[in-house]
Amino acid sequence: MIAPNSTARLRMVTGTSAILAGLAWVTKDIGSRVSPDTDYFNCNSSYDYLLNGIDTVAFLVLGLALFGLHKIFRSAMGETRAVIGLVAAAGFGVAGLANLSEHCAGLDALGLAYVIGLILGMLLLVAFGVFLRRVGLPSWCTWLLVLGTVVGVLFSNQGGLI
Repeated sequence: MIAPNSTARLRMVTGTSAILAGLAWVTKDIGSRVSPDTDYFNCNSSYDYLLNGIDTVAFLVLGLALFGLHKIFRSAMGETRAVIGLVAAAGFGVAGLANLSEHCAGLDALGLAYVIGLILGMLLLVAFGVFLRRVGLPSWCTWLLVLGTVVGVLFSNQGGLI
């Protein structure tokens, strides 16, 4: 996939992944607000499946971006702090897959995995952002990461379910 010595390519893939995750979440949020269905949680239409698919892609691509940041900065921040990025990435990956499975495959038991993955991902994303600032990520990136996480939680169209 990515050559071990290809730092420029890794940075490009990481940045592109972060942008795609943000665009996917904005698209899903706008789509859920203009949806003809009152909620997209029950997957009773093609539109609901599409929104849940976009949500899953957003979670997985964010996990990919965090994994890329982990690879880029792990030597500068140390393994212990870098593991936070990996766990956050894994949390978002679990949340994305569990959310799709719960809503569209009827596996309601995975709702707990979604909540745990989301909480782990969100909390550790903020901590990882702070650690990234210490090792050289531009200040505006760190603030955007932290504030974007908080704003995303506060203004997401989740019907108060987070």
